[in-house]
Amino acid sequence: MHFDDRHKPDDFVAIASGIVIGRIYRIYGGPHHGKWYFNFQLGRQPFRSSLMNGVVSKRTTAQKRVLQIFTEFLETSSDQGGGRPGGTV
Repeated sequence: MHFDDRHKPDDFVAIASGIVIGRIYRIYGGPHHGKWYFNFQLGRQPFRSSLMNGVVSKRTTAQKRVLQIFTEFLETSSDQGGGRPGGTV
């Protein structure tokens, strides 16, 4: 997985195997000014019932969170909305 800033230092997409799996960007304005928003874009219910986005104080924390969710996605069977082939074990 890597992060592509698309030439915007405060706006990133997370890419794995050529697929955009998430986005991270810095918030400007409002009560979260200066913090970082992250979201994870893959999966379906019930996997997506867990926290797929949030606001954190550091960019590296947001990157780690997207990576953590991606790892969980790959470990979750497809019948539970994740990316691991097959049913539950």
